[in-house]
Amino acid sequence: MNINRLDGLTIRDLRALVLLADIGNFHRAASACAVSQPAFSSIIKKVEHTLDSKLFERNSRSCRTTSEGRVVVEKARGVLVALGKLNTQSELRPPLTGNFRVGFIPTIGPYLIPKLLRPLLRAYPQLELAFSEARTDALTQMLVDRSLDAAFVALPVPHARIKETPLFQEELLLGLSTEHRLAQRKRVAISELKEDELLVMEQGHCLRKQTLESCGSSAREAKTVHSTSLETLLYMVASGVGYAVVPHMAVSEKRSRDGVAFLHFKNPAPSRTIGLICLRGGGSEHDVEALAAWINASSEKLGF
Repeated sequence: MNINRLDGLTIRDLRALVLLADIGNFHRAASACAVSQPAFSSIIKKVEHTLDSKLFERNSRSCRTTSEGRVVVEKARGVLVALGKLNTQSELRPPLTGNFRVGFIPTIGPYLIPKLLRPLLRAYPQLELAFSEARTDALTQMLVDRSLDAAFVALPVPHARIKETPLFQEELLLGLSTEHRLAQRKRVAISELKEDELLVMEQGHCLRKQTLESCGSSAREAKTVHSTSLETLLYMVASGVGYAVVPHMAVSEKRSRDGVAFLHFKNPAPSRTIGLICLRGGGSEHDVEALAAWINASSEKLGF
């Protein structure tokens, strides 16, 4: 192909191409690109006409890349990544300035934000934060859709387009009623847990998966609490319904006054890895690197 034929393609065209491949839906991709759906369709048709190739198989609800389209999309993605690095290297915008959209999973957000927010804004006064709370799969899709810049989650997140930045290990404890027969203990072995007393969050929560993986055979008949909130789970624990595996950041002195005691597990104690995720080549990697470096440098003050 004559290289001159590509002169009509713009960065916006390449970005639209990659967005559609990642999202698989014209309406959502157009929204992420901040254009109308007819305008977005015209961009895709322009790219296909310029390259003289059919890049997408379409139906009424979704679309997918053709074999040739996958090759073209990955090449376009490489161009956008290279341009993103050029922008970073030229330092056109200092990290953590302007609008930064951050997501949290429900078992992190309510406990991390109060510790993080004020010192972070003091360190970066030009930073404008917008928060979203959702499960890991929803946050991952928001990153792919470019409606989110970064998210705090429990790692790993198995997704080829997602970059992970580990921050710290967090111990998992056993939360139980102060009236429970084990409440006066300091430590408990996982083998001592009774599966009919163990409470887990509903399907889709990473804490459910961590509990089941940590407790193994002790969790085969665990009772599911159909709630998106760890707080609801802890209220049930306080009422004596059962006990639950709880992240350390949810522990506070107030809990004991509310009727919840926390025990450490005997070694090997279960834990989870807290980290930041972002979209590879999505333009926010330098912000995430700066945020991770600040958190690591401030970890002692933040209590991590």
